[in-house]
Amino acid sequence: MAFGWLDLEGQAWWRRLLRRSIGWPHLVRRLQSLAVLKFLDLRTGQHVADVGAGGGYYAVEIARHVRLAVAIEIQLAPFGSLRRVPQFGVGLSAAVADARRLPFRDHVLDRVLLSGTLQALDAERAVAECARVLKPRGMVVVTVLAGHPLIRRAYSSRGMRRVLLRVFGLPRTYQQFQTEYARRHFVTRYYAPDDVVALMDGHELRLVEHQFIPSGLADAVIEMLHVLFWRVGVFRPGRFAFALWFPFLQLLQGGSAANRQGSEWVGSFEYVGDS
Repeated sequence: MAFGWLDLEGQAWWRRLLRRSIGWPHLVRRLQSLAVLKFLDLRTGQHVADVGAGGGYYAVEIARHVRLAVAIEIQLAPFGSLRRVPQFGVGLSAAVADARRLPFRDHVLDRVLLSGTLQALDAERAVAECARVLKPRGMVVVTVLAGHPLIRRAYSSRGMRRVLLRVFGLPRTYQQFQTEYARRHFVTRYYAPDDVVALMDGHELRLVEHQFIPSGLADAVIEMLHVLFWRVGVFRPGRFAFALWFPFLQLLQGGSAANRQGSEWVGSFEYVGDS
């Protein structure tokens, strides 16, 4: 079964075919998914929240392994096809809520997922809410945008910088590139891993596992796509086409060292506070 796919009534036949064949078309999130699900350490009977769930793809996969998965978004629109039903089935539901005010009592959740969420909001308050709703020894898994190491290196070379500017139309400096990338992708800040660890530590969340994903050659391909499509962006049909590359990128990612730097970072944290 394709990752994150639900057979919902009312979908156009072509969309159903693509979703069922390809699954989630977001290359980076799909590359991260194996590590994310491993770090979550899902078990029957658990209650899990996917905060900043977007289309609910992770929530769908999580629901296959636990008692209840709740997809949380600040507005209804990002749920995409899932927004047509208030209850998706046994073990899977959704709520419109702010990550800074989660709709749960204190210490009732076993796991919380923040996939690409911290970089788009008030991270301090969101992490405080995660600590509030987690049971002792509960886990929170985060993915954050750490930077663009290969593009930064290209900017440091006079010849490559000239190519970036004249051929691909990138901004004049790496700092300007980061600013514009953040604006296009609704990112409020980039996070170095040490910044995330310090943020979590302030709320009694201790680092357990971590890894850069994408990294190595897989990250090189992703960053190359950012450069190639900087002027025009990627239209939705193109995203499905890129999803066909996923097995190839997964192979490249598998060949990267666990500590190899990349553009995004995945980490798991255990709540060591008391209930």
